[in-house]
Amino acid sequence: MKQRLYQKFVKLFSRQNNVTDYLINQAGIVRKINDDIETQVFCWSEVTIIEVCKLDFFSYDEVALQFTTPEGCFEILEKHTAFEQLKIFLPEQYNVPLTWFSTVVENPFEYNYALLYQKNAE
Repeated sequence: MKQRLYQKFVKLFSRQNNVTDYLINQAGIVRKINDDIETQVFCWSEVTIIEVCKLDFFSYDEVALQFTTPEGCFEILEKHTAFEQLKIFLPEQYNVPLTWFSTVVENPFEYNYALLYQKNAE
């Protein structure tokens, strides 16, 4: 699973898309497109898994969050506005440890992965 996630994130950096940013609202994550059109990506209640991954590119690190919902997987990178907001929001909404970010950025020059949240089967 870690290798699959790693490959996904590597592929993410090589593709071009029109998304300029991701933002948080009360319902969930919205995507802001180049022409300032905002569309709802997913709602907080739909999230089943949250994973985090740090990729080391030697000259810089990139941390990415992946949210899994019934509709698919969505990645939020450090460059997105929502990422900084999620550092505070995740512990409040999903009972993720406050130290999740500092834990994943430890160990320079290494790939780091953590499962932050998994919805219990009901």
